[in-house]
Amino acid sequence: MRRLLTAVARGDLPAISLWVAHGLAWVVSVGVAVLIFPAGDIDAAPALATPVVLTGLALLSVHYLDGRRYIRKTLLFLFTVALFSFCWVGSMSVGVLYSPSAIALLLGAILIPVRAKAGVGES
Repeated sequence: MRRLLTAVARGDLPAISLWVAHGLAWVVSVGVAVLIFPAGDIDAAPALATPVVLTGLALLSVHYLDGRRYIRKTLLFLFTVALFSFCWVGSMSVGVLYSPSAIALLLGAILIPVRAKAGVGES
C-alpha cells in the first residue's frame, strides 16, 4: 500500500497503471468468485487467479528488475500478451471482464521507461 501511495504522490503514471491493473484483476476475481463459488463450482478458482497472478508478476518485475530495464520491459509486454490472450480465450465467459485490467497493464508497459533519466551532472 505504501508503494502505491508513493507512486501516486510522485505522479508515476506507469506504476499507477500497473497498480490499477492489479486492483481491477482482484476486484473481478473476487466478484466472480462470490457469484460462482456458492453454486459449487470451485474448479474455476485457478482460472480466476490467473489474471491476478499475471498482474502481480508484472508489479514484482518492475520492483525487482529496476537495474535491468530491457528485461523488465520485455517481461511486462509478455505478461500483457498473456493477459490479453486470457481475455481472448475466455471471451465467452469471464475473459471480457478482465479487459480493463489488460488495457491498464498495456498502458503501464508502454509508459515504463527503458532508459534511466539523466542525472544533474550527466548530459
